[in-house]
Amino acid sequence: MCRENVNKLIHLFLLALFLSYYGSITFFSHYHVVNGVTIVHSHFFCGHADADGKADHTHSPKELTLIAYLTTFVTLISAALIVQISFSVTRKHYHIQNQADEPDKQFFTLSQLRAPPTFA
Repeated sequence: MCRENVNKLIHLFLLALFLSYYGSITFFSHYHVVNGVTIVHSHFFCGHADADGKADHTHSPKELTLIAYLTTFVTLISAALIVQISFSVTRKHYHIQNQADEPDKQFFTLSQLRAPPTFA
């Protein structure tokens, strides 16, 4: 397969992944009240939520823990990717390069002068 075709497939896959994620958080957002704590999340589910967004299904404590871990993980990874992308874009935009590639030749040539000869 040609590299251009692979790039197009990757772009289409990422677009489909983003649209499905966006659709999930837009259309399936709901909340549960567990021990007086309101937990808001989104996922595909069969059923419905009332006008306030309260779902008609429940989750086990392990599922709620997993949802909390996944939410934290996704948030941290997203933040790290945003920082990494902004650094790389800034670096390319301003043409920032490492300055330690080559030593200053003038400094080394001037500092390597020999002492005058001695007459013994």
